[in-house]
Amino acid sequence: MTEPKKMGRPPKPEAERRQQIGVRTSPELKEDLERAAATNGRSLAQEAELRLVQSFQEEGRLGGAATYTFLQSLVGEIARVERHTGKSWLEDVATYSAVRIRTDFVIADARPPMLNSTAFVTAALAMEEARANTNASLKYLVDRKVIASGLAMPSTSGTHDLGMFGNGTGERDRSEADNPRLGERLLSSTKAKGADARETKYDAPLRAYGHHLLIDPCASPSTWRIFGREGDDLTEREAAAILGMLDSFMEDAAREADARKAYDAALAPFLAEEEKGKAVAKALSLTSTLRVS
Repeated sequence: MTEPKKMGRPPKPEAERRQQIGVRTSPELKEDLERAAATNGRSLAQEAELRLVQSFQEEGRLGGAATYTFLQSLVGEIARVERHTGKSWLEDVATYSAVRIRTDFVIADARPPMLNSTAFVTAALAMEEARANTNASLKYLVDRKVIASGLAMPSTSGTHDLGMFGNGTGERDRSEADNPRLGERLLSSTKAKGADARETKYDAPLRAYGHHLLIDPCASPSTWRIFGREGDDLTEREAAAILGMLDSFMEDAAREADARKAYDAALAPFLAEEEKGKAVAKALSLTSTLRVS
């Protein structure tokens, strides 16, 4: 016995059937959808569906959800600046400048995770710690007038250049401008007598930091002349403390150099990728130029 023929349209395949989703919205959003639906001659459900489809299409056109979210952040930052200035960023120079600065922060926050890697962060923190220790050692020596910052070594004629690294820029160091007798007192130092001065293990590292010894640690402490000190010569204990801090500076500088090497090694992969990015940008600029011409 044959089955009776079913009436009506055949059912659609599962993939083509309309699906229901339960969505709760704010009253304001519902009113916006109803208004748009009435304007466009659609039902409320059709308008809501179209808006959802368009949002996904927009994401795809702009490179995906991550890029879409990033661009929304840029637009939000522009709107924030314009609300603050009350002017358009395309018409007002100050507003445009503020937008450039604020959007740079947004771009920096979106940097790839490569720069946030544990190795890079660890190396960066180690370098900062080593640098702080070196600076503390230098400050100790500067405060005790054992070294001077920004003064080149005097020549045998009794005159000296005032470039930061002895490059003869002719600029006067602020400390000498504040105290005219500083140059005279500098020449009274054993270390500062030009031809009599001996290169020590401390000189090159100190020069790398823009400093110069004002004593000759190879000579007897009784010949040292520390600026601002009047009366008796240095005691052996004081001299030992100074030499100890000079050696401490050497150790800190060596640790900082090692930390810098580790930091550079951690940064190298990013710099290599950055160079590739510059090459891509240059190629795109060249393509644009050729297209215009």
